[in-house]
Amino acid sequence: MDRRVRTYMVVVVIIVSLVVLFLSTSAGQDSRSYEVPAQIYNVPAGRSDAAYAMEAYERLMERYIDLTERNMAGFSLDLEAIARKLDAIDAKLTALDARLAGIERHTGVVSAPIADPVPPSQPQPPVAVTDAPPVPAPPTCIPSPAPGIVEK
Repeated sequence: MDRRVRTYMVVVVIIVSLVVLFLSTSAGQDSRSYEVPAQIYNVPAGRSDAAYAMEAYERLMERYIDLTERNMAGFSLDLEAIARKLDAIDAKLTALDARLAGIERHTGVVSAPIADPVPPSQPQPPVAVTDAPPVPAPPTCIPSPAPGIVEK
């Protein structure tokens, strides 16, 4: 039995030495530094008053832009209606002008010709606006002297 005990003792010593050998070379045993890994917890940053003010300003600007877009769309619709109304007025004025010309021909009244009229399809020349009173136009005809008076 003595031999068996020795064999067991040798096997136990070998096993213990193998365990010590594996524990000494296991992961993490060869590092000599004592670093503690920092655990970073994800805490959201608090928002400042400036961030709230900037968001409110951005929302306000978006509302102003939307309002402006709606107003411009309404403005273009108004312009189209005004253009149609002006075209109708122009057509009526053209008809009245033709009618007036017929009346003038019938009665024998001679109207002064219009010098170089600008067609309505072309841009109109700018009109000067002044605060001065209008200058009276010179007479279109020269009055003849009375029959008994002779000028010298």
